[in-house]
Amino acid sequence: MLRTFILLSFFAFFLLFTNSRAEAQEKKFFEVNPDSLINFAEKFIGTPYVWAGNQPGGFDCSGFVYYIYQHFGKTTTLFSYEFPKFGEPISIDRCKTGDIILFSHEKSNSKKIGHVGLVISKLGEPLTFIQASSSKKHGGVVITTFKHSMYERRFIEIIRLTT
Repeated sequence: MLRTFILLSFFAFFLLFTNSRAEAQEKKFFEVNPDSLINFAEKFIGTPYVWAGNQPGGFDCSGFVYYIYQHFGKTTTLFSYEFPKFGEPISIDRCKTGDIILFSHEKSNSKKIGHVGLVISKLGEPLTFIQASSSKKHGGVVITTFKHSMYERRFIEIIRLTT
């Protein structure tokens, strides 16, 4: 009887502790209103691609994400390869508006991050993101559908920004 009580007490403590940790982990993600984020980011559709650009006159990929989040009070980075330092990995099937999608360099088989975009689809919708593209054909700030795009083969991971 005493052994059962001890085991049940330990199990209850374990459940309480793991639930508290999960809640604490969720609270550390940077929150922004998804509709506000999309509306603000979409204002820049058609803005030209400018290497190292991080202003409305022209953006590169990381400068665009930097500028959008700066508007909402979150400082990130101007270097695409540094974005993992600012968040936690999220599985592609759990990504949502505001997450940052990371890709390898164009024409590269490497897994080094060379491009970023901002997820604008909601959880459960087909993955779409807004980005500053250097493409000659579709350059500047554009919305891209992930599936069946060249970005599928370049995909590295998705991160959710932390506080």
